[in-house]
Amino acid sequence: MGGLDAAAPRVAGSRFETMVEVSFVVLLPNRDDFDRAWGWFGHFETGLRAADAQRLAITGNRGANAVHSLDKKMIVASKVPGFSSSMGALPGYGG
Repeated sequence: MGGLDAAAPRVAGSRFETMVEVSFVVLLPNRDDFDRAWGWFGHFETGLRAADAQRLAITGNRGANAVHSLDKKMIVASKVPGFSSSMGALPGYGG
């Protein structure tokens, strides 16, 4: 749309990479994560997508005490047996 100069995407990308490096922990899936995700993915009634099952498995296997999401299907799926009851919606969002 002509609102940005040619350098803007590089600057934004660099800032994003810095933010990730200093603010987040990046967790790579392992075999246990794939196994756990497969178990949850089998709960078809939740409508959970494979990628979301993987996210829940990675965080659950690493001892996370909360997963915050605006994805209502992910919130419902987080209540399947074997997942912490404290996982779920952002406060006041419901699900």
